[in-house]
Amino acid sequence: MKRDAFWKRFKLWATVNWFVLLIALGVVLIATLAIIGVSSLASYPRVQLLAHLPISLFESVFSMFIWVFMIFYTLRGGSSGVKQRNLQIENVNVHFSDVVGAKEAKEEAQDLVHMLLGKSDLSKLGARQLKGILMIGPPGCGKTYLAKAIATEAGIPFLATSGSEMTDMYVGVGASKIRDLFRRARLSAREYGACIVFIDEIDTIGRMRSYDDSGDQETNKTLNQLLVEMDGLIKKPSNVTVIAATNAPETVLDPALLRAGRFDRKLYYDLPRRDDRRDLFTHFLNRYQWNQTEIDPNYLAGISVEKSPAEIENIVMEAALIAKRAGREILESHDLSEALERVELGLKRRIKVLPEEKRATAYHEAGHLIAIHYLSPERTYYKISVAIRKETLGVVFSFARTETYVKNREEFMGYIMVSLGGYAAERIQFQDTSTGVSDDLNKATHLAQTMVYQHGMGPSGHVQNYLAMNPKLLSEQLKTELNQDTEAILHEALETTEATLRKHWELVEKIVDALMQKDELEAHEIKEILEGLAVTPVAPSEPQPQPAAKPKMEFE
Repeated sequence: MKRDAFWKRFKLWATVNWFVLLIALGVVLIATLAIIGVSSLASYPRVQLLAHLPISLFESVFSMFIWVFMIFYTLRGGSSGVKQRNLQIENVNVHFSDVVGAKEAKEEAQDLVHMLLGKSDLSKLGARQLKGILMIGPPGCGKTYLAKAIATEAGIPFLATSGSEMTDMYVGVGASKIRDLFRRARLSAREYGACIVFIDEIDTIGRMRSYDDSGDQETNKTLNQLLVEMDGLIKKPSNVTVIAATNAPETVLDPALLRAGRFDRKLYYDLPRRDDRRDLFTHFLNRYQWNQTEIDPNYLAGISVEKSPAEIENIVMEAALIAKRAGREILESHDLSEALERVELGLKRRIKVLPEEKRATAYHEAGHLIAIHYLSPERTYYKISVAIRKETLGVVFSFARTETYVKNREEFMGYIMVSLGGYAAERIQFQDTSTGVSDDLNKATHLAQTMVYQHGMGPSGHVQNYLAMNPKLLSEQLKTELNQDTEAILHEALETTEATLRKHWELVEKIVDALMQKDELEAHEIKEILEGLAVTPVAPSEPQPQPAAKPKMEFE
């Protein structure tokens, strides 16, 4: 980067000299005008003017200094000038072995590294090198990390910036920042043979262009300059590859930015699957001392569905803090369970709850647990708790046994019955319900409406996707039938759930008693309760012993 540093010093030297020269010319001009003016005055006014001349000259020179400084300040981008981080290779130091998960994205990235290193002789095939790679996916999946790994493996400079650094309130400043970024990239490419420009959150400047009555917007000018630099009218041969990342949908970006010749390849990131999550847990756990005989990364991968790599790292780090707070140097399984619950719902709140209210919550959560165990075979549990966290008085943590992309009617009904488990348990025990069922009813209603309105799973046989239609086109009779289908699904699920809970009510009582003694039950403790008690089946039609009335809750 010697040549780039030389040009930087030269520009700084030229700027300072021009600045000094303008100040000097201004001083000479003011002094000349002052001498001419003073010589034409009478003696008394001349004396007065000469007395005030030092102050006037100082004010004039100071004003001119500020004026010239602001001109240069604005022309060079002001306080928000280009601040790309020119990271050297030894500072980046991220290899493909450090990128855990995202196997498909790593394969695509390795192709790019081969191209940059010249291992793929594209010239013989008449092909050209990729000009740009667009990484699209949820936050925390390692897009920036993979871009750094590409630069490290290829051994080339890595210029990183973000879309927000390319925007400015002054007209033309954003475009000038883009020009300066690519000028530096081309100089680096000449020095090292290639260069990577990484633009994070490119949707800030890459959104679809819009025009109003006042003319072109500033963001449009910035995007237009980016389009020209990547593949425009003026061809500037260089070995510069642009890697951009965004969390926004691809549809929000301008089509001109997405075309071949600018972003030739797109890498789509998904949340890690179970195998990837297992590797991630193993990778992050190896940073600490952990009990390998007790902690199973495969089990942790199962209970952390839809968690990003960043979230998994945060769970392991939180577990390490919990173990450290307890005075232990080795991570245990309950540390990770506590960390996952803390990340999901926050810290436990020290709120005093009446025993009656706690017992009512225990019945509610036990109803969810029994519904999961008997009515939703595609799901399983790993913890039940009546400890207060965030806005919840209790929770049952569950996860899918297998991750699938398509759901059938049986799975939807299982989810609905699990959601209604707490509602059914309260009805059986207290012949009444509480405000704690509102969120469960919202979930169940939404699932039932989705089945009827979108997937054609209603009992009346309507098969259209009514959510995609204009509501004004639906007749009142059709709306009534669809709502009746939704109600029928909910009643069917509730009847099945109540029958199952009555059949296994002894298990419900056992779980409630255990929760009253201990606020939280882990998976092995729940398994002991569910498998250690022989239950005499009770048919739903047989008379059920009258449960105790709901206790009156009084406040101290």
